[in-house]
Amino acid sequence: MIRHAKVTAVAVTMGAVSIASPASAQDQPFDAVKFRGGQDCSLLIGGQLTPYDCLVITSRANDLTITNLTVNRGNCPLPDPTQFGAPPLLPTTLQFGERFKIMTCNFIEITVTTNAGEFTNTWQQ
Repeated sequence: MIRHAKVTAVAVTMGAVSIASPASAQDQPFDAVKFRGGQDCSLLIGGQLTPYDCLVITSRANDLTITNLTVNRGNCPLPDPTQFGAPPLLPTTLQFGERFKIMTCNFIEITVTTNAGEFTNTWQQ
């Protein structure tokens, strides 16, 4: 079953926009927050910090396994760390309060497939 949740902006802090899951998605076993820039969402390129969009998923359940993450209906590929000899991003299992973070293109919609179901979150631009 796919559940949809519309998310709205809740804070602007130090150049980062935080967008969190609404109360109507209480059955969603995680919070999805989008950031832009700031210390955790910037890369050092050419000696300067360059802001990127980050997605942080925080588990609200024990043993939450994320098996797939689709960004912008598949139009935004996830980074592939295996090309650098690192393990794949997914699947990953989170305990209550643990976080999973990725940096990629502008997040408008994400669909997160977990062992608790599939959940779609959208952000206003």
